[in-house]
Amino acid sequence: MRAQRPIGLIVNGDVAERVVARSVFEACGVEALVEEVTESAVALANSLEDAPVAIFVDLTLTGRPSGAALALLLRVRFPEALLVVTSDRKPDFVSDAHFLLKPWCPDDLASELRRALGEPEAVSERTVTYQES
Repeated sequence: MRAQRPIGLIVNGDVAERVVARSVFEACGVEALVEEVTESAVALANSLEDAPVAIFVDLTLTGRPSGAALALLLRVRFPEALLVVTSDRKPDFVSDAHFLLKPWCPDDLASELRRALGEPEAVSERTVTYQES
């Protein structure tokens, strides 16, 4: 029987950023659940049986809820998960979230994920490849 990989949630409206983020999650051994709109992300989060180990949200998403409101909602729903948010400017809320300024570097996201998984920084030398899925 194959062990289940930890899951992570990515919510980002930009297709290129979603592809890169998914590749980073997968390279770190995290199964990526990806949504491009906040409404779908809320439905997905509510359907999860297991909490994600990491959540990556673009704060600039519009909709109901907004990207910023979604980040807060997911923080409450999954308090133990690593919360990483991205935007073109630093937010003034979600004090326990890790922030990546756009354009963010895949290595920075990978570093945050490895920390959340309890892996030392220098352990992973996996190559992140970018592929459309």
